Amino acid sequence: MSDTNESNSPQQLWPFGCDGQDDDVVATDGKTSPTISRLLERAEVDAGEYSFGGQTTLLPALPGLFIDGVGSVPVPLTDERRDNVLAISEQKNPEWASGMRKLGDKVGDRLGFKRIKLQCELKELIIYGPGEKVDKHQESKEDGEVATIEVQLPSEHVGGVLVNVAPYLPHYAAYFADAPHAREEVTSGFQLMLKYSLSLPKEMQHLKDAKGDKPLSEELAEVLKLIEPEDECFALLLEGQYKEEDIQSRGAEALGDMDNTRYRTLLEANNLIPKDKALVFHIAQLTHAVQHYDSTFGAHKNPNWKAKHARWQDYDREDSVTWYGIDGKKYGDAVRTMYVNEIEGPSKKEADPPSLTPTFLNPGRLTISELWKAEGYKLYDGYSGDQMKGTTAHRYAVFAWPVTKNFEYTFKLANIEAAAAVLQTQEDVDASTLREFIERASEKVAHIKKRGSSGRRYNHEDPKPDNLSFCRMMTEFIVKSGDASLVGLLLEKFINGTQF
Repeated sequence: MSDTNESNSPQQLWPFGCDGQDDDVVATDGKTSPTISRLLERAEVDAGEYSFGGQTTLLPALPGLFIDGVGSVPVPLTDERRDNVLAISEQKNPEWASGMRKLGDKVGDRLGFKRIKLQCELKELIIYGPGEKVDKHQESKEDGEVATIEVQLPSEHVGGVLVNVAPYLPHYAAYFADAPHAREEVTSGFQLMLKYSLSLPKEMQHLKDAKGDKPLSEELAEVLKLIEPEDECFALLLEGQYKEEDIQSRGAEALGDMDNTRYRTLLEANNLIPKDKALVFHIAQLTHAVQHYDSTFGAHKNPNWKAKHARWQDYDREDSVTWYGIDGKKYGDAVRTMYVNEIEGPSKKEADPPSLTPTFLNPGRLTISELWKAEGYKLYDGYSGDQMKGTTAHRYAVFAWPVTKNFEYTFKLANIEAAAAVLQTQEDVDASTLREFIERASEKVAHIKKRGSSGRRYNHEDPKPDNLSFCRMMTEFIVKSGDASLVGLLLEKFINGTQF
């Protein structure tokens, strides 16, 4: 549910560095990242078919052709009716118009425009007679035109095949507007065709050339090979809503159609670039949690208190990230990246800058409000009896950064358990590397604890690192390294009361 007081508040903070108004599309910053995002926007279309056809049950058998001054023209089209059809004609069967709209939607889906309403418009009526054919060619297309549908009406003819069809039922062929195509010679009779254009709405015409001559993965690979250092860490926003148990059990396999198509396109492109420039992928759940309190005087003592009469004010806001491997393995608890407390501090002005403001790829063109739409709210009592309201918004993303910097980015952005998991993938981790890692991990945990807010007036708890799981992982490393002195260091830093 939306809250008027909240949406108009000057203290409104969008999560993870997003900036703008509710209806603003989340922009992709950087030099090469916007190009990556635009290419992934084409992935849905690129995954569609180039051409197809067949019999359709969406159209009636009789198109309702009407010729000015002649009247209705029955089909199949025969020799004696041909001349009449060449005059000015129009269609008067409303079922045909309705059927063409449905056929246009179906064709658009198969071509890859699943979420875009293409405009279907009749371009011309064509009659092919004996001896007529069309050699292989490409047609010019008008602004926004992406595809053509040719509908073969019931006709008495032999030949003229574009796709394999029967002569006495409506059939269709669909293909991209600039796709090379040909039509075999009509050997007898007349073939009657209606040609329709499918066009993008004006606001989506940047996708008109989504089907390029080169595979999309190859185009994307060329960009990834030249990625700028400032863009080498980015996050592909996922449009679907996913349950954590599905992510943990299936990892990237749990992604829905569109998200999966984009991720697979990234994966294919990544396989085409040199190993020293390759990317590694992680899944992250981005969470934005907000707590409000009712500032109405005496609200906590009112036995007839109702939420609809409350004057909600911000108490605190928190961004956090939960990290998973691409296989779904969860790495510890959520990592807080931003915290603001308007009552006990730190306030918005006093708070540390967010520790994670990723470069978001937004090929789905999600607006800020769509991206961070709260999943309802819950009401509860604060520690001092205040009436509280909590809202939470979740969004999954696939993060990518260079495989050569996997450990450094994981250590910086994720938690010590995730960083330890990266070490497990490396060969020959020596004792000196482990010693340095234990020292750095200890410092990071201490910093997290120090940064934690001391406020306990309301239902707020500081995140606690999963040190026990981390220590188990480190014990395995120490055994393999054969350096017993590391046991003492681990006990000193994580067991003897310093970090638990």
